[in-house]
Amino acid sequence: MRSLEKLYVSRKLGKGMGIGYVLSVLTPSFIVMVLSALLVFMAIFITSMASQIERSIAILGSGTILSGSNIDLSLLPKGSTVDLVESSQALLYSEKGTSVLRLKGVDMSYLSAREGELSLKRADEDSERDIFISKSLSEDLEVTLGDRMTLLVYEKERNRPRPLLVSVGGIYDSGYRELDRYLGYISSDLIDGDQSYEILLARGIDERDSVEELRSMGYSVSSFRTLYRSLWGNVEKSISILYIIFISVAVLSAFFSSDIAAIYISRDRASIALLMLMGTDSSALRRIYALMTISVVAIAALLGAIAGIAMGYLSPYLLSYAASLSPALLENYVTSFSVAIPFGAILLLVAATISISYITLVIYLRKLGKDDQMALAH
Repeated sequence: MRSLEKLYVSRKLGKGMGIGYVLSVLTPSFIVMVLSALLVFMAIFITSMASQIERSIAILGSGTILSGSNIDLSLLPKGSTVDLVESSQALLYSEKGTSVLRLKGVDMSYLSAREGELSLKRADEDSERDIFISKSLSEDLEVTLGDRMTLLVYEKERNRPRPLLVSVGGIYDSGYRELDRYLGYISSDLIDGDQSYEILLARGIDERDSVEELRSMGYSVSSFRTLYRSLWGNVEKSISILYIIFISVAVLSAFFSSDIAAIYISRDRASIALLMLMGTDSSALRRIYALMTISVVAIAALLGAIAGIAMGYLSPYLLSYAASLSPALLENYVTSFSVAIPFGAILLLVAATISISYITLVIYLRKLGKDDQMALAH
């Protein structure tokens, strides 16, 4: 009997049939495939966006960890950097405008270590008085590489402002306009600001264990999550909203997958009548149509996952294009990021879709009592 069931299922799923029949079998699962693609795309987008925002806050803020004193690299995870930074406020003047500036006095190796992540473009010639500003600020002030500007910095020792003639030595584009818009870098020899040590951990390393360990050794350190609590809180709220949408779409996917069973049963009334005449009981019928539906749902979920991954790789380009059309719309979010594929989460998602579909199918098919099946047969 099981052999006959397998033969029945394989034929109903299109084995040995024409392409038209196969398409008619797969058509009811099209919505499941679309929803699966959307779920996978959202998983990739949320993971990539959250990872890049976290990294951008560390790069453009005060590092992953901010310390009041120097820390030996041997106490930190491999790939970490420690840099002495002087922070100050300044005014920047060009022929076309003026802007306040959050100024960081750094050693040039500081920028070299972050050059790729900042998408930094340097001028052809270096100067001791180079200033490095964001693309958004350069557009506001209408300056390009090599242009000269006046920088008004504050001297703590003399308690007075001091003008400096500087050149645009580099323009960077972090993709996070909210943080980089008024941030500039200059040689630490040119300013007199508040000193601190920025610790930048390698991408993907959680800083919380390092913070606890350093504090236990007596170091006064702060995580970027604490320093930028408000900003990080807004990011978490936005991501939470995306997760709510994510769960809603998952529920819809399960609903539509259970609806496929009803479509197949309605389509196969004559075949069900024949099976019943052959002595097939209700449990076997439930098993047959559960197997058929789950097989189709699994194929649809896998195809949707592949499509979702493809869409995920296109998302940075689409986001960058949207930002170029309306920069203000995405000012509070990163507009360029590296795609991170959460393969574990995607496999879990596909498995969950199939599992939830199976549970809802069992509940639905159990409602098909003998009287309902007889009615279908007639």
